[in-house]
Amino acid sequence: VVNPTFGDAYAMQTIVHEGQHAIQCARDPENTPNAEQMTVASLLRRERAMEADACAHESAFIYQCRDILPEVYAEAEKNDMPMFRAFVAEMDKSGDEKKAMQASFQAWYGYDYFRDFYDDVYRREIAFYAGEGKKSGRKDMFCKTVPAKDVADACLYKGKPYVSADMLMTDQAFSVLKKDKAAYMKIAADYAKTVGVKADESVWAMAERDKTGKITRSAQRKANTAVAEALNQSKGR
Repeated sequence: VVNPTFGDAYAMQTIVHEGQHAIQCARDPENTPNAEQMTVASLLRRERAMEADACAHESAFIYQCRDILPEVYAEAEKNDMPMFRAFVAEMDKSGDEKKAMQASFQAWYGYDYFRDFYDDVYRREIAFYAGEGKKSGRKDMFCKTVPAKDVADACLYKGKPYVSADMLMTDQAFSVLKKDKAAYMKIAADYAKTVGVKADESVWAMAERDKTGKITRSAQRKANTAVAEALNQSKGR
């Protein structure tokens, strides 16, 4: 729902953003697991990328409005989002829209407010799934890995991927707060114990960051089963 109190200029860019989410869903391969079936690390990686992708497309639209709909561009300048700033800076520097999309996408992961806001949303979402799973006795939750390459391949510019799986596996993109990691591990363990399945430990492999975004522990890339599943070494199915 677009809030009309924000005005037409903001509504237009919001429609583009939300429309991109609809396009993402429509492009999902038939074998894409439901969100509640994904490992915690896979769900976080995918959901973050979908937001970053929508913001990049939103920024591209706003930039195109610079001359033809200046009120839309002015609204974005007023809001001064890092994703928009990154897109404009790259366009003004190189004029390469694909590079601008990449810059905007990556800027999402460095925007503390957005990153932490959405991580709170995802944590509640995962806790809800676990609660429903415990009540129903479902045994197929938090068990399917979505490789980084599959996620990157879903982020398209002019019909082709514009971000890499490697980018999605950087410490900045693949990190959680230490307290959140512990919370995810507990949620997964409680669900697994209740329904009698092996606990999802994928989040253990993720990097840890503090509240400022500084990485305090790099992603773990040791060759054991739990870590390999979580990181999946950016390989496709």
